[in-house]
Amino acid sequence: MIIPDPPERNRGEAFERVTALREKNPCATLQEIADAPGITLSRERVRQILVADGLPTKAYRPPGQQFVCAQCGNVFTPTPTGHNLKGPPQFDHTLYCGRKCAKASNEIPVTCIVCGTVRRYKRCNVLRFNSRFCNKHCQGRYFGRVAGFGAHPENAGGRHRKSLGR
Repeated sequence: MIIPDPPERNRGEAFERVTALREKNPCATLQEIADAPGITLSRERVRQILVADGLPTKAYRPPGQQFVCAQCGNVFTPTPTGHNLKGPPQFDHTLYCGRKCAKASNEIPVTCIVCGTVRRYKRCNVLRFNSRFCNKHCQGRYFGRVAGFGAHPENAGGRHRKSLGR
């Protein structure tokens, strides 16, 4: 019995446009391809089409391309972090020149409301815990004044003699 060849699959106009864009511009990201005129696909669908066609899914950045650090403003050339077996080397960390700047970009300065010391905290911790103090000592001093023993008018001037039993 002779098995016929499967019929030629019609890949569609979007499929052809996606592969043509990748071959024409290897620096384009998946989102840039998905947002191109005439293509109404999601970024994930663009990735699936490129994988099916055997094309690289990562944007290729030519060696020697320079970037400006978003934190310190220095111009830098990223180093390759690894090699894709099917394509060019992959580059990461193109926003910041190093780990120090990447970490500093995620921190914001907070001024202690008790002593005025400025410390840097992670952005998520400041937003999550409403950090307004430089340490636990200042936090205790603040809450002692605002909500503790010294906050009540009957306790003004220190410890009350009645509370000591004298």
